[in-house]
Amino acid sequence: MSTSTHRDPNLTGSEAPPPLRHRARTTRRPSVAPQIATPSDTEEASFWARLEEREHGRLTQEADHLFDTSYAWAA
Repeated sequence: MSTSTHRDPNLTGSEAPPPLRHRARTTRRPSVAPQIATPSDTEEASFWARLEEREHGRLTQEADHLFDTSYAWAA
């Protein structure tokens, strides 16, 4: 037996189901994925070259400090 969607007049206040409510439909914009800028080959090569130079400079500075003989304790 099929059930009806309208209220049954024989039901009392607390037994009656709540009225059906329709939700308003919202339209969604198609989502646009953010574009990630990719560096060119020359930009990437120069980035790695600068990084390598900086690391080499840091290591050189540490080595200079370790082998500096101007300190009294190093003689």
